[in-house]
Amino acid sequence: MKRILSPTFFSIVMFLSCATTSWAQTQEQEVVSLSDSIGYEIDKAEREIYHLFPDIKGFQSARIVKVSRSKYRLNYTCEDVAGLKHKSRIISADALELTRLHVKLTEDYHKTRLSRAIDRELEAEILYQLALKYASQARYNVTSRLFGDLLLDYSESNQASEVKEFHASAERLWKTKKALFWEGSLLDQSGRTEVLIFSGYYGLWLGYCNPHIPGSGIFPGLCFRTSPWWSPIHTNCPWPD
Repeated sequence: MKRILSPTFFSIVMFLSCATTSWAQTQEQEVVSLSDSIGYEIDKAEREIYHLFPDIKGFQSARIVKVSRSKYRLNYTCEDVAGLKHKSRIISADALELTRLHVKLTEDYHKTRLSRAIDRELEAEILYQLALKYASQARYNVTSRLFGDLLLDYSESNQASEVKEFHASAERLWKTKKALFWEGSLLDQSGRTEVLIFSGYYGLWLGYCNPHIPGSGIFPGLCFRTSPWWSPIHTNCPWPD
């Protein structure tokens, strides 16, 4: 009986082991794609077109593998001074779905751009009107970006000629925030500096005029010297020459 069961038992174990290994390999090789045009492997050119994986330096290629219903694994190759390296990161199903949406929108844009039915002059006009709309809402970060797109992609248009005159100014409106529609634009930084210097000078002087409390005159001078009631009469000290 033992001679019959032992080979049979051994065969069953081997079969289950091979089946498990085969299933694991099948699961591991279940590569998914972001779109039909990209395919299963993402190369450097596609990464640039779709602006993918900005955190990966020296990117070479990548594949996305399904781990479970809610998890995927990004297997990628990057290169640095030491050579090629193979790494992986776990990504969520939500991240994959949103990335696929971004890829679809990007592809739709490139398709319409290649279509001859689209009038480029009209497209430039729409872009220009959008830029002005956001400018009217003081959203100059968007306006500056749209102006930059006009100059880069529609340099031959009439709108690009107009934008050239004030593109740099629109960028300054966004970065400096000095114009009067920005919150805090009325704060006089130079005036505040003068007040600090004035208060500090008289704070030191008041500390000198009250030797009975060493160092105590510096703080009151800084805090109260600008008050109307704080004068040589109250301090019994002469004004400095």
